[in-house]
Amino acid sequence: MMTKFGSNFTVVMRNRSRKGWPGGDMVAMDGFAKALVAVGVNVKNNVSKTGQVVVISWNINYPWVLDHLVQAKAAGHHFLVFAFNMNINDKGYQRLVAEYADGIIFISRAEKDSFETYIGLKVKVPVFYCGIGVNETYISQKLTGKKGVINIGRIERRKNQLNLIQACKKLDLPLTLVGTVSDQEYYQECRLVEGKWSKCRWLKNLSELKLKREYEQAKVIAHPAVFEPWGLTVREGALANCNLVMTQATYAKATFPQVWWVNPKSQPDLVKKLEAAYEQPNSIKNQQFTLTNYSYTKLGQQLKHILEQVAGTSPQAVDATFWRTAAELGVNRALEQEERLLDQDKLIQALDQANRKKQAAIEFLQKSNREKQQALEAKFPDREMYFLKKIWRKIK
Repeated sequence: MMTKFGSNFTVVMRNRSRKGWPGGDMVAMDGFAKALVAVGVNVKNNVSKTGQVVVISWNINYPWVLDHLVQAKAAGHHFLVFAFNMNINDKGYQRLVAEYADGIIFISRAEKDSFETYIGLKVKVPVFYCGIGVNETYISQKLTGKKGVINIGRIERRKNQLNLIQACKKLDLPLTLVGTVSDQEYYQECRLVEGKWSKCRWLKNLSELKLKREYEQAKVIAHPAVFEPWGLTVREGALANCNLVMTQATYAKATFPQVWWVNPKSQPDLVKKLEAAYEQPNSIKNQQFTLTNYSYTKLGQQLKHILEQVAGTSPQAVDATFWRTAAELGVNRALEQEERLLDQDKLIQALDQANRKKQAAIEFLQKSNREKQQALEAKFPDREMYFLKKIWRKIK
């Protein structure tokens, strides 16, 4: 018999640690939690050892999912995992999840097919389809007076900011890049391409309120990532009535009434789509569509229905093969991976701090030189006479 939601049924949301750099994964999981709470589901962040529990993990692309699966099965809990797959990392643990989870949630059938092709195995567990909810904080009524292009996301090669900088620079469109640096080398490449162009702003660690203001002011949100499973920030931009330029390398096609799909590897195509989107008046169509289809309420109802189906069955049984394979794959690799990410984040922060200190030193020297120059000019207004007198003293 299915346990009634909101009573002794608990959903546990699992992700990587919240230390280190933030990411869309955390934003998405927070959204899922809020959506479930909104429809009366009891949600926690830690695994309970008592009562009926469904563990939801993000996402099958990362090794720590293996830890989450093993812990859930050891406790006799149900285990659901979001796919949002980018076909990277070890196929081994992904195959194990595909065989022993109680369900996998995909964005679309295209993503499911791609995942099965990648791991070389048909998914044996129940398959569900669900999108990502959008934070309604970013809703705006502003349609006129919007200027510039905005891009939200970590500064890294997959996000393709360098190509975007080149395109906006060519069109001379003001560009705002919001995100922490996760690839210092790539960031430096972007700054070199930016050069002395004065219409590019770099922002990070914005509050929801400040980010909302940036969305409100922007005419276009551009997300030309080399690959993007979903495009959460594009949906947020839709709530603020931004015109949308989105990579065509995604599993989330045909989910907006008006969008300029771009080939992320083509600079001319990006220039063309940015120009077209920028010339088009802003519309409320995408906002209305997003609220209808991707609100937290809608998402909560979808997830609750999925969870009810999972909870109505016995947890997927595991056998000796499961435990042996998990041990061979290395159950604690998630911790190692996370430590590596944290170390990388510390290195990036240290480099960023060193660059700031270097820039401050340069600015101090420049200011000091300017002050000396100004003092000299104040003392000797006629510079030619000053140097003539100086030469005359040496001759004498």
